[in-house]
Amino acid sequence: DLIKILNPKLRGWANYYRHSVAKQVFGYVGYQLFWLLWRWAVRRHPTKSKDWVRRKYYLDGKGQWQFHGWQKIANMDCRFNLVQIAQTLIKRHVKIRSATTPYDPEHEAYLGKRKRAKEGRNLWFEPVLAAM
Repeated sequence: DLIKILNPKLRGWANYYRHSVAKQVFGYVGYQLFWLLWRWAVRRHPTKSKDWVRRKYYLDGKGQWQFHGWQKIANMDCRFNLVQIAQTLIKRHVKIRSATTPYDPEHEAYLGKRKRAKEGRNLWFEPVLAAM
């Protein structure tokens, strides 16, 4: 339940700020979140060892621990992972040239190239629309 509450907030926050210079801040927030969750997990199980807590709540992959949880849904075990906001890609906003106008045929190639690049980010919409 904790992961289901945190993931949309973290993902939304990271997507909102990914257009700015935020990579270092994302790493810092991920670091602080790791320690908050670690202290919460250790405090939740005072009689268990820290190794037991690590095995229960964290996946060890690529040298990083990832907070996760399990839930049984319709007789299936489902794993939920906490979003790693430090791995959010930074996408810069590219300004359009000031002299460009969509009504001038001279700038048609430039605007077409920008439109294709923008549509490339949303390619997962295309198959859905084609199926309808």
